[in-house]
Amino acid sequence: MKIIAYYRNFEIKKSRTGKIFAYSDKDLSEYEEVKFTRSFETVSEAKDAIDGYWRSK
Repeated sequence: MKIIAYYRNFEIKKSRTGKIFAYSDKDLSEYEEVKFTRSFETVSEAKDAIDGYWRSK
């Protein structure tokens, strides 16, 4: 997977099939490893999910 964006301590990655995933970056992973269980159609959707994660904290 290729990193296509960094956003609020997350790496947004695109797979070979074109699906988009979000994972905690190395700094956040030192405290808590986060991986969303679903793929996203757009980077904007991934960012919205990341914003939701931080709102819930």
